[in-house]
Amino acid sequence: MQAIDAIASELDGVRCPDGVVPVLVVGAGPAGIAAGVAAKAKGLRARLVEQQGDLGGTVLSYPRAKVVMTHPVELPGYGRVRLRRTTKEALIELWRSVLDHTGVEPEFGVRVDGIAREGDLLRVDTDRGPIRAMKVVLAVGRRGRPRRIGVEGEHLAAVRYALDDAALHGGRRCVVLGGGDSALEAALALSAQPGTVVTLAHRGNAFARAKSENRERVEAAERQGSLRVLLGHSVSALGGGSITLRTAEGEAEAVAADEVFALLGNELPTELLERCGVSVRTWRGEVYAPAMPED
Repeated sequence: MQAIDAIASELDGVRCPDGVVPVLVVGAGPAGIAAGVAAKAKGLRARLVEQQGDLGGTVLSYPRAKVVMTHPVELPGYGRVRLRRTTKEALIELWRSVLDHTGVEPEFGVRVDGIAREGDLLRVDTDRGPIRAMKVVLAVGRRGRPRRIGVEGEHLAAVRYALDDAALHGGRRCVVLGGGDSALEAALALSAQPGTVVTLAHRGNAFARAKSENRERVEAAERQGSLRVLLGHSVSALGGGSITLRTAEGEAEAVAADEVFALLGNELPTELLERCGVSVRTWRGEVYAPAMPED
């Protein structure tokens, strides 16, 4: 919302040309919704576009009934939101309430392909035609394409890159790959289904990136025998109803798998950002510093 404050100050008293939107917000996740309602509270005419068919951003892809941690925030034009621990569904319903209350109407199914300068304006190229704006707020989040496994067979139908509803996989042999919260939570949800055999495999020697609460729950499930954990194991082969895992010492084990959930994180949407002329520095030190196209 600080970005909206700065934009409002910069556009104060500036006439917006015909056919141009003062502010275009790209993304209808938490940041995009906040930017949209903040712009309206500042008296700015704004459009909010989202490439998915519904609001929620990354949260929309979370498993059903996933517990979501958030923090209190003051939303302009709406009031204080006091949620700290809630579910995916409740959080999305809250955002619907915010949009209804403030009158902000996102446009869904609009994919942004790039941004170019046109004099003092910005032309935003979308799959529904160009949108000209004075200012653009990119609220696309960090979620890009799912990170692939990197071995032959990763595109098989048995390999999934998200878990929507654990209840749909009861009685199956499931292998979950990954060491973050998404992987741990998916493994726990699957292991709670009747008749499901679940193996959680991670190439690291500890779940260092996961919350302590999730690590403790995984340890408890492993002690109870409802979840098998393999640390220090990476994937060497897929197919034929099994996945082959290999240790750093070269020891291999074929684990029976009806379904493999590769929850290895996501690649940053750097292609879109590069086309928009946005510089990005990752935690690994990688830098993307393209120049914005200019017509």
